Formats: sequence, structure tokens, C-alpha cells
Amino acid sequence: MREEFEKLYERDLLNFVESDCHFNYKKLITGLIRARSEIRAENLYHAMKGLGTNEHALIDIIIHSSNKEIEDFKQFFREKYECSLVDYVKSDTSFNFEKVLVRALEAKRSSQIQPELIDEDVEHLFKAGEGRWGTDESTFIDVLVHRSYEHIQLVAKRYEEKHGHTLEHAIKSETSGWFKVALLACIQPLAVYWANRMNDAIRGLGTNDSLLIRCFTECSKPLLHEIAKEYEIIYKITLQDDIKGDTSGHYQQLLETLLDYPEQEHFHYN
Repeated sequence: MREEFEKLYERDLLNFVESDCHFNYKKLITGLIRARSEIRAENLYHAMKGLGTNEHALIDIIIHSSNKEIEDFKQFFREKYECSLVDYVKSDTSFNFEKVLVRALEAKRSSQIQPELIDEDVEHLFKAGEGRWGTDESTFIDVLVHRSYEHIQLVAKRYEEKHGHTLEHAIKSETSGWFKVALLACIQPLAVYWANRMNDAIRGLGTNDSLLIRCFTECSKPLLHEIAKEYEIIYKITLQDDIKGDTSGHYQQLLETLLDYPEQEHFHYN
């Protein structure tokens, strides 16, 4: 659409929108127009630039991106900031949290379910955590950043069947800090993860609009539809109602439009 707009009107759609929109509406709509690799690279840079680190932003983007998406934003990061994203992450994080992010940035996650490895992975995770004194963090990292999301869901189901409690419980009892948060992100279904992140943005006094906008620009429209379903199950209120109560104007209308997803559509933001 952006390319066709420029052919027809000899003007960049992004510049046209930026000059005519304002505030959070502008941030959201330009976020939908711009390339995902560009936005992700910039968000990662700003999450680590200066004093302090926005660890949750690193998890949002790095843990839940596909191999191709990771390679794309790594390339854009190097081109724009003349620095390796991996090196930048290493300079701003530490210990096991650094390790899980760096391994995820290798972009070697499988896209397949591997049935022959499910029971093996369950035992490796048990023996790396609850089945021993101390924790073998490297095993958790290897399994949870290299297996497909669908495979991990089957591993989590089998873990509970075999050991009587959830993989989530095991991670919470065996790890801590941002490393724990990153591993929990690995095992959550995408729709559940982003439903929780949207609630993080909305709950309490005020709205974390930067986070809310990141949620909506990170997720495809079909995924947003699934997120809305999970949100209502988890929080007993619709995501639409929470957004209405926390936003206003054209910004609110655009958020609601993105959530209005007919079942027959198959449209994605790429």
C-alpha cells in the first residue's frame, strides 16, 4: 500500500501520515506502516540505550520473533547503529538472562514438532531442575529457545502428566529474576503472553501507551483476535472494554478497529 501510494501521489505515505497525525494515534498508525524490522531494531536500541534497561521489551521482541524476523532486525540494527545487536545485548545484560537472549538471537528455533524428542526433553528439563541439587540453566535455555512453540506446549503438557505439576511451576521454583521471566515467556502460548502484556499496559492508574502500542504493532491482526479471546478468559472483561476505559479519540478507534477481525479474513501485518 505504501509503495502504491508513492506511485500515485509521488509522496511517501509515512511522511504524509506523520505530518497530519498527532500523539498516540500518530505513534500507532506509523507503527503499522513502518517495516517491523525497523521498529523492532529501534525498540531494542532504546530499551538498552543510556542508564537502565527495559528488560521486558527485550523479552517481548527477541523471545517471540521468528528466525527470519530476528535476522531481519539484527541486520537493520547493524546498518543503523553500526554495531552488532548481539554485542549490544551482551554489554547491557548479564548472567543467565544474557545467555538466553544471546541464544535466542542465534535464530535457530525449530519450526517443527519433534514427537520423538518430547519425552526426552521432559526428562532433561526435570533432571536440570527439580531432579537435582541446584539448576542446570543451560538445559532450560537449549530446550526452550530451540524447540518450536508448538513442541514446547506438548512438552509442558507431558511434563505435568509425568511429574504432577506444571513446567511453569518448575521454572518458578528453580530460576529467578529476568531469566525466569524470559523462560516463562518461552513456554506461554503467544496469545496468552500478549494478553498479559496488554493487561500490564492497561491496569492501574494511567496507561503505558508505549507498551500498548508495541503489543498492537508486534502482533498480526489474526493474533490480536486470539489475544482478545484469551484476555476475556483470563481477566473476565473484554479487551475492547478495557481499551475503551483507558484510551480515547482516534487512538481508541484505531485500537478497536485492529481488534475487529472477521473470521473469514486472512490478513497479516508483515
